[in-house]
Amino acid sequence: MSNALSNTGTQLLQLLSSSGMQNSNLSSAFNPTQLLGSLGSLSNSANSLYYNGTSPVYTPATMNYTNGSSSALNATQQPVSAAAGSGPQTSFDELITKASNMYGIPEKMIKSVIKQESGFNPSATSSAGAGGLMQLMPSTAKFLGVSNVYDAEQNIMGGTKYLKQLFDKFGGNYDLMLAGYNAGPGAVAKYGGVPPYKETMNYVQSIMNTFNA
Repeated sequence: MSNALSNTGTQLLQLLSSSGMQNSNLSSAFNPTQLLGSLGSLSNSANSLYYNGTSPVYTPATMNYTNGSSSALNATQQPVSAAAGSGPQTSFDELITKASNMYGIPEKMIKSVIKQESGFNPSATSSAGAGGLMQLMPSTAKFLGVSNVYDAEQNIMGGTKYLKQLFDKFGGNYDLMLAGYNAGPGAVAKYGGVPPYKETMNYVQSIMNTFNA
């Protein structure tokens, strides 16, 4: 706490006292230390960065980097209201429930990602080479132990496992989890939040809209 701020709080107390507001409870009501604590809290709130989407992204003051990538974002998780229910019924509900129970990602979130990635088409293949329901890239699939991205169970289990890894890496923040899934965790670490890529911002917004519907 700086001496300048401390003096400001003391001067405020003296001003109020000289204006006829002095009473036995004045010191406790306008305690400079409490006042400065409140100012500090307001200052900390300025660390929130809003992108053109549906929910705030926390920009941490400090980040720990190892070999050029972030090991974690030192952010306080902003609560995300969990949407009720598990979303619309699909032919993959049993597998989605299994993955949700294993990794702790809500069923509706898994369905929202699948809807965005493949439209529930297990044979979907992107121009970049991603395949299956959750559009796993070959290198990512190999890392996750998925041998056949077009096998619905392997794809859902692998994709949900990856969501869980990103969820934990970024402090339990759904927006950052989804941004990492779309643009890669390195991009999220680089920008300290959702990367300013139009595709990624729209991707996060679309999935969160579906999840919260």
